[in-house]
This record gives sequence, C-alpha cells and structure tokens, in this order.
Amino acid sequence: MTFGPGVYYLVNVKSARHEDLDSLTQESPIAALDLSGGDQRTILAFPLHRGENQKWEFIPAGGENIYHIRNVGYGKFVTFPDDANDGKQVIATDGPREWEVRTGYEGVNVKDERESIRSVYITFR
Repeated sequence: MTFGPGVYYLVNVKSARHEDLDSLTQESPIAALDLSGGDQRTILAFPLHRGENQKWEFIPAGGENIYHIRNVGYGKFVTFPDDANDGKQVIATDGPREWEVRTGYEGVNVKDERESIRSVYITFR
C-alpha cells in the first residue's frame, strides 16, 4: 500500500477497508474518526456520513513519513491534551503535532491480508 499527502476518511480497520468505502451508501454502520461540531475539540468514532468533519488531511511535516493531521471541516489538528500516553484520547487544537505514519498489517487476519495504515505519535514541535 502506498501512502502520501492527501485527504482521507479514517475508519475502523475492523469494519471497513478503502476498497469497501466506494460501494457504501451515504450513511453506513462503519465507524469513522469524526471531529465534533459542538466543541470542535472532541474526536470520536461516529458512523461514516462523509461530512467535512470526517475528512482528515495529511500534510507533510518535514521528515520521511512525518505528517500533521488536519481536519478539513474545521482546520483543527489532531493532538493530545498534554503528554502522549497509551490509552489517552486524542483531541483537536489549533496547533499541530507531528505523527509518524506507517503502513503495515494491523493484527492478524488470514482471510484479509491487505495492508492498513497505522499512525504512531513521535514528537511535538
């Protein structure tokens, strides 16, 4: 799988793949990363509706596979409320953090060996 700058829907790898998205109706049971229109800070899983708040732009940030992730609808960036930690919920703010994006297999599934995208937080500048 090749990955590069662009606009993406970020969906739960267990519920859909890129190839599946083209065949879906406007509303679907697939969970997508969604920036709340209420506070424009909370990022949550919400059924895919293809709104601007579910589109995420990956912007090169100066290193190989290093990106800022910006919400198309509100122009906010994916970050943490403080120091990164396993299990901590990400939020959206005006300032970007850097993310290393790797493509690879997510989990083991002998029925579907297609690649998925994994993101790993690396640093904040």
